Amino acid sequence: FFIHHAQTDRLWTLWQGRNKTRLSDYGGNTVQNQFVNTASLSDKLSYMGLAEDRTVESLMDTLSNGLCYKYDDEE
Repeated sequence: FFIHHAQTDRLWTLWQGRNKTRLSDYGGNTVQNQFVNTASLSDKLSYMGLAEDRTVESLMDTLSNGLCYKYDDEE
């Protein structure tokens, strides 16, 4: 589970790094099997009390907003 999600995050970060305008690319549906594009950067991500809830936009850049990590093979 964790390896899968870490790899997904790494690939997303590498994809973003190839074009900085991709830092704000986000969209699609938010409910499985519903094909209405409702996803937005202002969507809230709930940490269910474990941490402060965040917006998608605040987590798009791994080098800002408290994330501050980089993968070894990033360009």
